[in-house]
Amino acid sequence: MVAFEGVIVGILLTVAGAFFCVRYRDGRYWVVFGSAFAARLMLIGVQESFTLFGREDIVDYQPYFIEFLEILQNGTFVAFIQKQVGAYTILYPGWLYALLGSGGMWSIRLANAVLSLLIVIPLNEISRRIWGRDLRRWQLVAVLFWPSYIRFSIEVGRTVPTVLFSTWLIATVLTLFETPNRRTVISLALAILATGLLRVHYVFYGVMAAGTIAVHRVLTADDRHTRIGITASAVGLFAIVFAIFDRVIPDVSSFSLSSIRSLARGTARGDSAYLTDVFPETVFDLVWYLPLQGIHFLLAPSPWLVMDLAMPMAVIAGISAWLVVGLLSATLWHRHGQILDDWRLTAVFGSLFLTTIGFGAVTKNAGAAVRWRLPTTLLLLAVTTSLLADEWLSTEIDAEG
Repeated sequence: MVAFEGVIVGILLTVAGAFFCVRYRDGRYWVVFGSAFAARLMLIGVQESFTLFGREDIVDYQPYFIEFLEILQNGTFVAFIQKQVGAYTILYPGWLYALLGSGGMWSIRLANAVLSLLIVIPLNEISRRIWGRDLRRWQLVAVLFWPSYIRFSIEVGRTVPTVLFSTWLIATVLTLFETPNRRTVISLALAILATGLLRVHYVFYGVMAAGTIAVHRVLTADDRHTRIGITASAVGLFAIVFAIFDRVIPDVSSFSLSSIRSLARGTARGDSAYLTDVFPETVFDLVWYLPLQGIHFLLAPSPWLVMDLAMPMAVIAGISAWLVVGLLSATLWHRHGQILDDWRLTAVFGSLFLTTIGFGAVTKNAGAAVRWRLPTTLLLLAVTTSLLADEWLSTEIDAEG
């Protein structure tokens, strides 16, 4: 019976993935989607047969799936409703596990593989808000086949929905400031709720985007009353957000030196740990500590750490990280004026910069850094390549003229 149910689940999920591939944008991206989906199906088969990426994701999440199954059997479902892993379990993995058991982990991987394709929706929304067009096909290839994304898209963990919802949150913030209406407000509320339930600190992507827009508008506003109104609204928004965070995760919202040291020490473990003896002792230490940690957060695993780890995936992650930073550096060099002039670009880059500083301050493990920065990585891939493509096109036109 379980085998039959597994076949049905597999067919339904595969059909859902194929349907999205051929229907989204009238099939404009179907070749890219189909190739990316096929690659994920192949990797799921390899993972299930040879555990290419290990079993850490199962070890971390299976206890929650088992607890969910026991609660379903005992009829006390309400007791399981909680944030983070609990919210993710209720979303769909817990139900698949309850249906197929421990032998059905592949179905959760397949569900995440299908969900990983949807990242194009918020990325295209951001692209349309900034440039009035969707991403080009080659950009989508870069996003969907990015090594860390394709790796996390076939695990049983909650990385894929978290990345999707946090990117949707930024897209919704841009839409709200450009065309505010009831539908956008509802979409923003849902994005905040979904992101906050899965990984509460990822809400900062949206908060920092909104804060950056407010600062940009204050600096560019001609009317004094407008500047006062925007400033008061921004302060009120931040006060509400931090009040909520203080209730949910007080150690994070306090931003004290002791909380930073405590959270950072919690991640300074394992073979890929870095800067394990470097911590801020005074407020003045943050001047050098935050940039140092932020750089490592973006570049980890560093070349010297890769050589120590001697792992193929670490090498790929290291090369990928340096490539993204190279794209970012080239973009800031060639298109910094456009970024500062356009409030949408300012919002995206401001959000990514501030979250990098915040997440980097408490992250001292390359594995955690690769996972935590994934929304930043995919957004940088989409935005920097668009800006650099425009730069190349304008240079070609000038040369021909």
